[in-house]
Amino acid sequence: MKLKILVGSGRKIGIFTLPFLVAGIILNVLYPEFLGVGGPTEILRWISVAILIPGVVVWIWSVVLILVKVPRHELITTGPHALVLHPLYAGVFEAFS
Repeated sequence: MKLKILVGSGRKIGIFTLPFLVAGIILNVLYPEFLGVGGPTEILRWISVAILIPGVVVWIWSVVLILVKVPRHELITTGPHALVLHPLYAGVFEAFS
């Protein structure tokens, strides 16, 4: 599997954002009041979780389908890909051709 091609520029983006992530974590540990902006109400927190969980499940389902079917050069016509035809899917397929 050509994982490096599948990841694409994600590695470069990760290297660029890593210092900001580290600085943010350090500042949050040392000075939590500096970055504190409050938080959502309890009901908004539960609504967010209720929306996030199905979203993560569908995302994992999509990733599994891509990792299983694309290396076999099979067209993905089931699952989330049956509902949303995104050009990124064609790009991933081309990377494994």
